[in-house]
Amino acid sequence: RVAERDGTVVRSTYPAYGAMGGGRVAADVIRQLGPAADGEVNVRVRSIAGEMDESLKSIDPAGMHQEQLWALARLLQEKGADRPLLIIIDDIHRSGDQMLKLLGELSGRVSNVALLTVLVGRTDPGEWLTWFPAATTVRLGPLSRPDAVTLAGGFVCEKPLAPEAADFLVDRAGGNPLYLRELVSMARARSLLVDDGDRYQLTAHGAIPATLQALLAARLDALEPDQKLAIQHAAVMGGATAEHLTALGSPSASASLGSLVENGLMRSTPDGRYDTVDSLLREVAYETLPRNVRGELHRRASTIVDGPEERARHLDRAAGYLADDQAVVDEAAEALAQAGSALFVATRHLDALRLLERAVALGCRNSSTLLDLAKVQSQCGRQEAAFQTLAMVQDDPDDPNVAVERDHTAANVKVFSDPAWALPQLEAVTARWRALGVRTKEAWAHANMGVAYFNLSRMEEAGRELELGLGLFEETGDRAGGVATSSFLCLARPTDPRVTEWLDQALEFADRTGDRSRQLSTLTTLAWHHFIRSLWGNTQDTAVAAGFALRLAELADELGALDMAVHGRSLLAIMARFSGRLDEAAHHAEALERLSGIIDDRTFPWLGWAARFAVTAGRTTTGVTPPFPPDASPDPVVGMALLVIEAELTLGGRVEEVLTRFEIEKRPDLGPFGDLAGVLNGLALVLAGRNAEALSWVARAAEAARVLDAPPSVIAAAGLRAEITGERGDLPPAPVTATSISEALLLRAHVALGDASAADALHRSAQALAMPGLLDGLQGTIPDG
Repeated sequence: RVAERDGTVVRSTYPAYGAMGGGRVAADVIRQLGPAADGEVNVRVRSIAGEMDESLKSIDPAGMHQEQLWALARLLQEKGADRPLLIIIDDIHRSGDQMLKLLGELSGRVSNVALLTVLVGRTDPGEWLTWFPAATTVRLGPLSRPDAVTLAGGFVCEKPLAPEAADFLVDRAGGNPLYLRELVSMARARSLLVDDGDRYQLTAHGAIPATLQALLAARLDALEPDQKLAIQHAAVMGGATAEHLTALGSPSASASLGSLVENGLMRSTPDGRYDTVDSLLREVAYETLPRNVRGELHRRASTIVDGPEERARHLDRAAGYLADDQAVVDEAAEALAQAGSALFVATRHLDALRLLERAVALGCRNSSTLLDLAKVQSQCGRQEAAFQTLAMVQDDPDDPNVAVERDHTAANVKVFSDPAWALPQLEAVTARWRALGVRTKEAWAHANMGVAYFNLSRMEEAGRELELGLGLFEETGDRAGGVATSSFLCLARPTDPRVTEWLDQALEFADRTGDRSRQLSTLTTLAWHHFIRSLWGNTQDTAVAAGFALRLAELADELGALDMAVHGRSLLAIMARFSGRLDEAAHHAEALERLSGIIDDRTFPWLGWAARFAVTAGRTTTGVTPPFPPDASPDPVVGMALLVIEAELTLGGRVEEVLTRFEIEKRPDLGPFGDLAGVLNGLALVLAGRNAEALSWVARAAEAARVLDAPPSVIAAAGLRAEITGERGDLPPAPVTATSISEALLLRAHVALGDASAADALHRSAQALAMPGLLDGLQGTIPDG
């Protein structure tokens, strides 16, 4: 009552059918919180309860979970802005992984809000507790004897219990408050508590059941037949309205429910449903029904409930109790398949996985169901299970699309984990879709091949396949497919003159649809594109890239996309470090440090590790060991991480280490991106006296800088070329001081060409940038101290 007076209290209970009740619990909580001011928040929050708005259909299923988390966090922050929030969910042990994952991740999203979430559930089994390792856990053990005696006296109320009566009741209850309450209630109902004037004595001890389950069963037996039937039918429904109970065959349902509420056995909920006051009472009522009766009641319940999920769960229970009735089993399998596929479309992957696997276990072999199950298994990281499911998909002589879709799905399962295996499968699938004339599927197959080639750092082939996919998407009018493909094509073919147009279209499309997942992927591409074009530049040169990287980091933080948060913070740290802004770089490195403690991915942290190494090496005079050994991964992100480390080693004067890495590293082919980053590789070779080799790097960097329109790299390459050849050519004038690597390399060139004032400026700049390696190889031309 105090909480309700001073704040907002939201309370829900997981229904008896457990994991498939997540939608009802979500709807219950959302209804009590009320709508948000932002319509986009409401649409996404309602999708948690299974209400999928048409505007969400274009969102990538992989990003829908993050969209829902974002919206729920926004809703809680809005509702908690003025009043504290208390959210209580009872019987959480019945929950499924989808809801537990949502609640577990939500705890880290809501800040600056007075919010207390109380989850109440049994700890046997207590696996649900593992989703909340940082939560405060209160374990309720048995009542102490003094507390149990006090509670027993409170249940009696009018007069105290005699010591002998209290001792018996407390001993029989064993510290269980529910058992103690029911013992006192039964003793009073059977007139076993006798008033001797000053206190109550207990008579006929043998009439008291020995277990709580037996006590509750006895209490149910003492009810009127209509009342007992009503509570049994409510147990089958897992919470029911009077209309539900009437349909199941309960006579006088409304009157029976009213009496049960008055007797303290049932309670009503705000949505007009009735449920038992305690889950154990529900279980006892359910177990008093014969198995075949339970099965028939569940079958009947499936015809009166709302929504495919509830129908599926009742038929599933019916099939379990009526396993010999093949018609019921088949109906259950079909209902589970339909509900599971709908959940998959709604991106409730874990719930979909459970229902679809159950449908298949009951004998469903419908090809569309098996394909949906394989896709959701892949989305949930169960690759081997996906392949086992796909093996059950048989060729359909009446529909050749089935076999192609099966093989296409199998290839996509491994497009990231094993792109070399996926490529020939995708090539064959592409030809088969073409032969069938299914242009949209052919377009996706080309796009998927492009992604596989990209993951192998085979940029030319990646660009070719993505271009083919893009053309087909434009031909078929598939805007979403076209935007997704052109966005990836920007990375595979960065010199394409359409890149700016593609990126603008992608961001506009994402903003218009409210698709934050697409916004995230587009911002990732934009941040990388402008990062590469401004590489080696000063603060002004990198302003656009830094703006996109910051938006990327902030949106990724908001959505909980930790891998993309690493990208954004890493790029910000690298740009700040390479332009001498060490304090700013350290700020981003600290954010990466926090992320590294919670992210569990084998690829994306490498860029973060490289950025942190560059920042640490720039701030210390001692040699810092690079964070990981040379790697043979074809992943282009890993390749960029290696180049950042080599650049920092060169700038720190640790050229021998760089040259050693040149000898043993197998680096991905990064195309023009790698050529631009290779400016510092050219500097390392210059410092080692290997000018001929350096000149080839510089020539490649200059050409890449020209086609990518990357002015800082143009200046850097021109400076290195002038230093190597001794020819001034069209070398720009020396800056008064260098605030970037490109300007420092320009100063080096002027020093090498005999400009004494440039030597002094270079010395000051190397100190300001914390890059002593810029002075190497110029002995006799740089003043001491």
